[in-house]
Amino acid sequence: MADRSTAPDTFRCNRPAALFFDVDGTLVDSKNSIESDGDLTECGPSPAIVDAFRRMRDRGHKTFICTGRTLNLVPASLYELGSTGIISGAGATVSIDDEIRFRKQIPVEVVREAMSRLRSAGVEFILEGDAVCVAIMNYGATYTAIKGILTAHSWEELSGLVPDLGFAKLTLSNEHVSLLKREGDFFFEYFDSADLGMGITELTMRGVTKGTGIRHALELLGPGRWLTFGFGDSENDLPMLDEVDIPVAMGNALTSVRDRSMFVTVPVEEDGVVVALERFGLI
Repeated sequence: MADRSTAPDTFRCNRPAALFFDVDGTLVDSKNSIESDGDLTECGPSPAIVDAFRRMRDRGHKTFICTGRTLNLVPASLYELGSTGIISGAGATVSIDDEIRFRKQIPVEVVREAMSRLRSAGVEFILEGDAVCVAIMNYGATYTAIKGILTAHSWEELSGLVPDLGFAKLTLSNEHVSLLKREGDFFFEYFDSADLGMGITELTMRGVTKGTGIRHALELLGPGRWLTFGFGDSENDLPMLDEVDIPVAMGNALTSVRDRSMFVTVPVEEDGVVVALERFGLI
């Protein structure tokens, strides 16, 4: 991480930059869709965001979507931004020019043990992978909140739907986080947790974060010293913001994110990303 001594109210970027953008709550205003059980995959960036990505490309900047979503939940509207790459699964997968260049999945035996413990407690959760996401539901229930997410009720059903059992993370309701602590050391040995700010907690492999994803992405870009920016709003963005030179929090960000940022822009519904890009002379 570079020196952050330059005050944001005087800083203007005058060299090529590599920029990393969270999706939900940052590039995309998805809160209303989630709260109303709408289709998350139908939420897209505003015209101002689309134009900003075009202008960044024209100036020679490298842009990365840096999201907790796995690849199968990244809609066409985000691919159409024409970013240099995508860091997905909160750092588990790194793609450059639509080619997967790095991937780390949860070991199958850990997936099985986590599922056994959560199912024994009656907890419903979602396993997320690049190819498919599966909601593990109580018997008789079917997941319908997000289009494209399948439903399973047992290990046998899950294995039938996803034979390779390739998953990057899992998500569950915040109300069940206390259960993880009651399960002893298992979940905290294998997973890091983050509050996504919408009543949902994300469990990712320990040591795999958006920050490690950024490191892989910069290595894959090759030689060059890029000034790095990160834009986010929730806890899984903290490793990203710690990794970059200029961390930017959205106006709708959690307090912990705002406190760790150099600059706080306006909320996502006011195109806070565009406001910050203009402020720093990036577009």
